[in-house]
Amino acid sequence: MYIFPANSPSGGSSVTTELGNSYTGQASSNTLTVSNVDLGTAATDRISVIGITVNDGGEIPLKVEIENSSGTLVQCSVIIETGTSSSFYSGGPFAAATSHACGLYSLPTGSATFGTTGDVKVTFEGNPYLALVSYAIYNSNAGHIHKTFHNSSTATFQVDIPAGGAVIGLCGGYGSQAGAWTGDSTALTEDKDNISSSGETYLYSASNTYAAESLSHEVIFTPASAHSEYARAIVAFAPNTRISRVLTDRRSSGSDASSYTFSDCMLGTGKIIVAGLTGNETKDITGITVDGNTATELTSNEQGGTYMAMYQYNGNTSATGDIVVSMSGTAGRCGILVYLVNNAADSATATANSTSNAQTTIDVPEGGLLIAVGHFGNGTTPTSTTGVDPDAVVGTEAVYYGGSNPEQLLSGASRWYPSASSGGAVEFSTTQDQAISAVSFAEAT
Repeated sequence: MYIFPANSPSGGSSVTTELGNSYTGQASSNTLTVSNVDLGTAATDRISVIGITVNDGGEIPLKVEIENSSGTLVQCSVIIETGTSSSFYSGGPFAAATSHACGLYSLPTGSATFGTTGDVKVTFEGNPYLALVSYAIYNSNAGHIHKTFHNSSTATFQVDIPAGGAVIGLCGGYGSQAGAWTGDSTALTEDKDNISSSGETYLYSASNTYAAESLSHEVIFTPASAHSEYARAIVAFAPNTRISRVLTDRRSSGSDASSYTFSDCMLGTGKIIVAGLTGNETKDITGITVDGNTATELTSNEQGGTYMAMYQYNGNTSATGDIVVSMSGTAGRCGILVYLVNNAADSATATANSTSNAQTTIDVPEGGLLIAVGHFGNGTTPTSTTGVDPDAVVGTEAVYYGGSNPEQLLSGASRWYPSASSGGAVEFSTTQDQAISAVSFAEAT
């Protein structure tokens, strides 16, 4: 039986949300530090969630960090980002809004090293205007259970919400609006409306909790007047006994080497999954370690001189640690995606691969999780996905193997399945199909 922490403010086993505050500003020298951001009521199970909206060409953050009480900046995990794909630089998924972006980022801040407020530092490639909102969630994990995004002027989301779950919605757009969050059953409650910096970056946010399971729950955000340039994201969080995942880190190296050490990667307590990509004359990934611990290979494939593999390490307890990727010889560059998975079975249910294109089929059990990664030539990223929701892209120069496709990008996507899927389709849609790998897990019992 789950025992609710005595010092948690919600006092029950369902997820609860607590609205912090909103802030605005403009980056200078590629960074913006927002002082004394409200992180939420202190509790050992507190997860701080930062929502950010950006105008200025849809540029997304390269990273978001929260400063602890010792003055140390700690990098947040990426829940979801959506914005202009040409402005992603070394991160972000692959949905495009014309000139706006929004993202949600999470970090466990329940330890004594974090207070109820803390500075938030946002790093960009450029110096955009932004608006920021903070939330705290309790009785959940750092990861999420479902997410979706939309970029049209009026968007309808279908969100799968587990019993006892909570939802946060975020919208970034141009021009002052009296936006309305509506939906079937229980609608979201508007939290922030028309939060704007001088660069006309408008932020809208809403949230709610749900006692009963609500699959394909409809959520609509409608602006007062139609604009085509909106970036919106909806995220569902589950009680901390349910399966969840979050992208904790993404790294790449432009060097040619036989071993790559990515130092101080963000990890977390739970199962760590590392997806790696390397190239140059089929040099294989022969092993991966996580904070000095040997990870187990889940699946791998080779296509056109590029090698892709997925490894897992169960039972990680360190917040950060080095990830070392070893090769069979000198390889051409390397990129990794790092996932934290909670409440999943130790062993995978199924794996699947394709090297003829970026589509395959795989079984996913009821209540299970699917993670898929793919790589694509000529520096392209997927324009859409089937069976999974986008998480991130690694590196504008993650892998080089010569020929006509000098840049291979590693893309990751995942999805929770409230119902079982037998031989379901998984696909990254791109103009440069290359390869895909996928793995599914059952929820731990």
